Amino acid sequence: MPGSGDVVGQLPHKKMHLSRVGQFRMGSSLPAKRSVMRSCANGQDGAHAPARDGSASSAPSVPSVHSLRERSLEAIRAFFEASRSPEARAEGIGPSPVTGKTIDAAQIDLVELIEHIERPDGLSPASLDGGRRALLECMRALAGEAYTENFQRIAPIGQLNLRADRCTPALKLWEAPPAEHTAALVLGFSGTRMTDSADLLCDLKGQIPELHCNPLHESLPPLGHVGAGWQERWCDEATKLRGGERLAGILAKYGDAANSEGKMLSLSVVGHSLGGVVAALAGFDIATFLRDRGTQGRVSVYSFNPPRLGVKGTAQAYRRILEDERFDKGALGFTLLQFTRELDPIQSLPFFMEHPDRAAVQPDRHTVHRSANVHIQSHYDGATDRLNLGVNHDLALWKEAIATRITQDALSGLFGDSPDPRARCGEPRVSRRGLLGVVVREIVRGGSVGFPDGGIREERCATTSETGQVEAHVPQHTGVPVYAATRSLGP
Repeated sequence: MPGSGDVVGQLPHKKMHLSRVGQFRMGSSLPAKRSVMRSCANGQDGAHAPARDGSASSAPSVPSVHSLRERSLEAIRAFFEASRSPEARAEGIGPSPVTGKTIDAAQIDLVELIEHIERPDGLSPASLDGGRRALLECMRALAGEAYTENFQRIAPIGQLNLRADRCTPALKLWEAPPAEHTAALVLGFSGTRMTDSADLLCDLKGQIPELHCNPLHESLPPLGHVGAGWQERWCDEATKLRGGERLAGILAKYGDAANSEGKMLSLSVVGHSLGGVVAALAGFDIATFLRDRGTQGRVSVYSFNPPRLGVKGTAQAYRRILEDERFDKGALGFTLLQFTRELDPIQSLPFFMEHPDRAAVQPDRHTVHRSANVHIQSHYDGATDRLNLGVNHDLALWKEAIATRITQDALSGLFGDSPDPRARCGEPRVSRRGLLGVVVREIVRGGSVGFPDGGIREERCATTSETGQVEAHVPQHTGVPVYAATRSLGP
């Protein structure tokens, strides 16, 4: 197997060698992935691919549709396998351990924590800050446990009870013990499991738009066109029988029971990667479904490293429908928090689609959106690895980020407080569009890939408009080189 400095692209008689952060490898699995893709492009089965030393091999056979599909699934599996840390690969699917200061989600009483955060009177700023971090860590841990197919091996988190009779490999359901003011429920959607070809096919189908419909009740408003894979996964899970009931009936019972007892329903929907985008879609449908029934409480979505949801206009429809008074017969609030990392390639896919927190005017920008009952916001973390971009997709990296790297002002913003928007500005970050343009242009020209004076970087700074929506981020120009790659002649 070739090393990590293998050829990424090739021009006539010349070979590209990328150094430092200019490498586009996805871990040790990428050479195998490129081999698969190369054999697919040559119309050859992997077993009949030419040897690298130039020796002849057996004649290639015409690939069947099945073999092409299998090679596509292997390519996706190779990428996601590379995105997990060595510890995660050794232990199988699931989050890998992170060193440093962390929060133990198993020791947290989640429902009590939710009640304290919803009613922070008497809490010191330090206690409120710690409680919010603990809540986010619980949601991150639950998103990780949603990957686990063996229900007996799911770790206890937040003192919640796993309802194994209502779980499937792709969707877990936890409920909290009875509390004084709150009835808490958590739904966790699994991300892509490398051993499940259905998950990989969902990733592929997610690139194709499909008209959205709410599987909980067909009369509820649609979003427009979303990724077909996301819609298929959500509809499949919503219509499965769970202890003799479908999800709509289960959610209706929880909502009605909370209302009859004078409690607020706190329903959290969590997921990572594929699970993250399905959680954003499911959270929207669940919120409109429960609002139509007059349920009191809040639906909160915690989406980690999700791909894009739907075609242009999805973000605007997402907010407009949730704020429409015709679909709000109760006092049900809605929160969507997306946690994204710089240079994570998955969050920029599918092409020509958008996240639900995108600005209507500039669809490639994120916004903070707050209204009376709707809060939609993303939090950005810096890239962990600028060489192996797939590592930035790892869920486990958020453990330390939540415990230490999210600033107090950013944390306050995530929970609906309104600090000075300028205080949320982080370090300037590289525009993916600017990066791609520079790399392609310099490769074609045959020079060094870098950011000369005038290179584009984005300043993640925002200002709040009179309507409460944060204005789009403004690109700024700097002369600081961020990426570098050199090319040399090869044999």
